[in-house]
Amino acid sequence: MKKTSLSIYYVYLFVIFFTTNNAIGHENTVKACFTEWLPYSYLKDGQPTGLSIEIYEEVIKKSGMEITFDIKPWKRCVAEFSIGKYDAVVDGDDFIPNSLNAKQPPIPWVITFWVHEDSPVQKFSGYSQFDNQVVGYVGGYTYPEKFINYAGFKNKYSVRKDLVGLNMLQGGRYKAFIGDVVNNTWLVKENNMKVRALGPAIQLKYLTLSFSDRLPEKHKRFEATLNQMYEDGSIDVFYKKYLGVTYEDFINKYGGD
Repeated sequence: MKKTSLSIYYVYLFVIFFTTNNAIGHENTVKACFTEWLPYSYLKDGQPTGLSIEIYEEVIKKSGMEITFDIKPWKRCVAEFSIGKYDAVVDGDDFIPNSLNAKQPPIPWVITFWVHEDSPVQKFSGYSQFDNQVVGYVGGYTYPEKFINYAGFKNKYSVRKDLVGLNMLQGGRYKAFIGDVVNNTWLVKENNMKVRALGPAIQLKYLTLSFSDRLPEKHKRFEATLNQMYEDGSIDVFYKKYLGVTYEDFINKYGGD
């Protein structure tokens, strides 16, 4: 074989090898987007971290895959997922169109009303407590249908982030704000805010890494590994780190769906 032909042959082999390896790498990679939601998902020193991020990274790793994360506003994350830019959405659920979701999701979302420290309201007994009042919430999140459809409020005002809503509550712009107990408690403590949560919780939901329905095999691998982590207790490492309790203890404390 001539030297020129030999050189072309090796270049050809290199191209095939490089292309194949890239294809294999892409085949095992899940591209996900998330929004800032402490302590579940956020950036620390420029790197994605948090309860949700660490759990999903571990599940994906044990599944024999890899995952990358991009931070986006929630609505944009879901919109770009819907057009195929992302394979998965961090902390989604069945309400995301064309998504596959674990039957036993790992991330708790305990929804409750928050009021100003000086509010006369001491416990949540129904939406009518806030009739003819302005109530805040984070736009794009999934809330109970009863809250979305309730017509007694003077106005439901949406914001982009929980911290903005809590600040508006503290400043008297709202009479109540609906938000997550874990996230909002963290924000209130960090920012020394004069607001408090009302019990009992309105609703307890569990969220997961929502996969595109174009990727049933990847989702199947993810869910099988996640279920194994429940069984062997390895998910408790993350629960104890961020919530101070085991997964089972959290379930027992707050109940089912």
